[in-house]
Amino acid sequence: VTVLVLITGLVGSVGALMVHGHYKGLSSSVRQDVLIAAVPLAVITVLAVFALRWRWARQGALVALVAAVGLQALAATSFYWPTGDRSQFYPSFGVTRYLQANTGHDRIGNLGYTLRPNVTAYYGIRTITGHGFFPKPMKDLLLAIDPSSFQGGPTYSLLTPLASKLVNEPGLDRLGVRYLAADVDAVLPGTLSNPQPLLGTVDPLLSSTGSQPLTPGTSYRATIAAGAVRGVSLPLTATAARTTVTVVLSRADGSVIASDSRHIAAGDWQVPVPLAAESASPAPKPGERWQVRVTVDQAGVTAKTTDGGLIQLGAVRPDPATSSLKLVYAGDGVVLWQRLNYLPRIHWASQATVIGADKARLAATADSPVDPSQVILASDPAGPLPAGPVAPSAMRIDEDSADTIRVSETSSAAGYLVVADNVQDDFAATVDGHAAPIVAADYAGGGVYVPAGSHQITLKYAPKGRKTGTAITGVSGLALILLALPPVWWTRLRRRRRAAQPS
Repeated sequence: VTVLVLITGLVGSVGALMVHGHYKGLSSSVRQDVLIAAVPLAVITVLAVFALRWRWARQGALVALVAAVGLQALAATSFYWPTGDRSQFYPSFGVTRYLQANTGHDRIGNLGYTLRPNVTAYYGIRTITGHGFFPKPMKDLLLAIDPSSFQGGPTYSLLTPLASKLVNEPGLDRLGVRYLAADVDAVLPGTLSNPQPLLGTVDPLLSSTGSQPLTPGTSYRATIAAGAVRGVSLPLTATAARTTVTVVLSRADGSVIASDSRHIAAGDWQVPVPLAAESASPAPKPGERWQVRVTVDQAGVTAKTTDGGLIQLGAVRPDPATSSLKLVYAGDGVVLWQRLNYLPRIHWASQATVIGADKARLAATADSPVDPSQVILASDPAGPLPAGPVAPSAMRIDEDSADTIRVSETSSAAGYLVVADNVQDDFAATVDGHAAPIVAADYAGGGVYVPAGSHQITLKYAPKGRKTGTAITGVSGLALILLALPPVWWTRLRRRRRAAQPS
């Protein structure tokens, strides 16, 4: 009772100070949480005092304790619940639909806050970063790939918003990162509004012969040579605080190839507008030219013009430095870059490179060129491997859930099933139902040695503390049941014992 009184007084005092505004920096929800803790404690304390004399007070204290725990749990979790309009709760966008249809068993990399960490889980899209606990090998590998990836804290990881820094990162390839998602309106670091350029090279601009103010809602034309196009670069001057520029790319017959919009602030800009037209179908004919139409939604925008009254712009095209990427989607304020050299998140490797030293193995995983047939191990393979690359004649992923991965595979030679997930610890593997070790593969992932032939490989979540946790839960549940028995039962038991004693 004394302890309860002291705790209630302390919590109540802090709560009173918050209610009267002495801690103005704290949110109203924090003050509410303190009250939710203080009031039930006060009630339980009063009941505990009376419980020394009356049974009903003991029963009431127990009920109040259970109710307090439930009330505080609701207060701590209620703001996570979808209480808003259902249509606005993680609504479906073109970019999420594209990723759902194309990512498969692989994952994406978020550049900055393009797609909020962990929100992608609702859509069933795997990401390499997020808000959660990372095992040390995975965290070390992410930091080796992008030293800024954990600036948000030890459990909050984001990739740099600069796509140019992650174009040719073998570490991302080995982690099964198939797409990079970038924010269309991302600006250059250190600036407030300078837009990041599109990856690639810009066609030489035609000479400017003048300038023209653009009327909102009116289309202004230009032409570019047909071919692989990632977007256009527009020299514009704007006076409005926020102007939307829309670009539509079409063939000579008017059929639309791609379109997108972006925002610019007041100033002189070389505005990059992305267009997913690297693989337009049907393929253009030799000498064909495509039409570009540009519109703005605000007055005060001026464009440079060329001969014939066309506005000046340049097509952005792939170049050797960024040939390992392909722009496959532009819309909803997002650009998706497909990584052409990535390894599937679950893949087969018939060769092994052994690097014993941790630092050297980490560096090799993050920086060395990717060979699809090779896996990097810390020690010698568990059995013989073929002299050259041997791909499975059949490989099928039967299950890929949060707790279980099942793969059916047939190969004429032994190899490793490699999973680029945190499966080194707290996972157990079997090959045809027989236990098999999971070794560290590509530093942060796991690999299972599989002999030649047809086999089913299973990796299943099996935390080391599951048995201990189950036992503790059972004992705790039993203790709560015993505590919940009516106190009168104990009173009757004592009476029977006293009656049974000889007088």
